[in-house]
Amino acid sequence: MEEIILRKDVTMNDLKLKLEHIISEIKRAEKEKYFTAGSINEMIASASLQSKKNLEELASTELLGRLFSKIKNETKTFSEIFKFKVSAQDLANLLDFVPEIQKSNPNGYFKDSIDDIRALEGVKYHEGEIFEKAYEKIRNAGKFLDDNVLFSELMRIAFVLILRRNVEILKSENKIEDENNLKFEDLKLICNEIARSLKENLPFEE
Repeated sequence: MEEIILRKDVTMNDLKLKLEHIISEIKRAEKEKYFTAGSINEMIASASLQSKKNLEELASTELLGRLFSKIKNETKTFSEIFKFKVSAQDLANLLDFVPEIQKSNPNGYFKDSIDDIRALEGVKYHEGEIFEKAYEKIRNAGKFLDDNVLFSELMRIAFVLILRRNVEILKSENKIEDENNLKFEDLKLICNEIARSLKENLPFEE
């Protein structure tokens, strides 16, 4: 699951350069007493957190994968849902839903609760607009959640915020008629728009 949590531009060479820099600072600290052990420890922690995705990138990546899978692998069953009125909020809920029987971590987002905690560390470190809005909504609801549930809630709310934003962009371009009554045909456009935001190749032809 680490590859999902890490930024896509993080490579072994990138990590090697960061470690080499930290080692050089340790040698400098030993020689000049410039840094304390605590300062070096913070450098190590910061290097790790910088390599992780922020909430927007992580939730967008997950959305793109789940939406693409629904379109390609569950076309018949998923398209039936769009015979009824489906909003961006409804779509987010559909994509976020995973049957409890398939979850080994029922209160969290990822299958392994440790991955939730690792991802949460990264999104807290980076913050950003989507994180601030999602966290504010949780805070305003007066919820006090453990780390697994908190991360799951952040992802759920981020799904809604990101879908709404991408649908609004498509509506402003007259590619989608009604954000509160999405059609199955709209999903490929939404998928492509999310891919654009991530600077990924478009999964569907336009």
